[in-house]
Amino acid sequence: VLFRSPLPANANTETQRTYWKQRIKTDVADTEAYVRLGSLEEKSGYYMSAVKYLKAARALGVADKEIVAPLGRALTHLAQYPDALTEMKKAIQLAPDSVELTANLAGLYVTAERPQGAEEVLKSFVKAHPKLNDSEMRRLMFCFLECGNNDLARSLAEQIVAILPQDLIAHSVIARCALAKSDAETSRRHLETVLETVKDDGGLYFLYGNTIDALGKKDEALL
Repeated sequence: VLFRSPLPANANTETQRTYWKQRIKTDVADTEAYVRLGSLEEKSGYYMSAVKYLKAARALGVADKEIVAPLGRALTHLAQYPDALTEMKKAIQLAPDSVELTANLAGLYVTAERPQGAEEVLKSFVKAHPKLNDSEMRRLMFCFLECGNNDLARSLAEQIVAILPQDLIAHSVIARCALAKSDAETSRRHLETVLETVKDDGGLYFLYGNTIDALGKKDEALL
């Protein structure tokens, strides 16, 4: 009888790992076990192990849609950028509306020191998806920051603030991007909104000091 007892509810990572390995030991053609174990290893940071199990799943005929995303992420962490790019592009083709996969692909380009590729991916996604929610915009906002496009990061932050006026993260992003463009007055306004609530962030106070200094109000910067 093949090992098919159910995985215990709320099993921790090690219990899950043991379970799926036992499934494979019992049935070397257990495709679900290879996929689940490979995905678990990727999430746990065991990237070489993840690649091994996910490629085994592919060899057993598992469809790309089940393996390309975790495989691409694992290969990225292993600095195998050409192979990672191949897998992540497949993932995007299979799920073109996925913000998370778009962010993963953009992150791969940034990690591979190809920020222009990241920017192109992000711009294309935003153009094709004009009705993003605040969570999706926030994810992409950080991606634009990572690839060095402060203008589009700021644009998304401003859209978030229009929906959620008290979103402090978006306000702080607007402030940073504005100061980078020498728009100190806008930076000051948004930072003061944040600092009304956040009282113990040294980085924000440092930025505020730079902003006030840029406005020529050096006395205030010393307070």
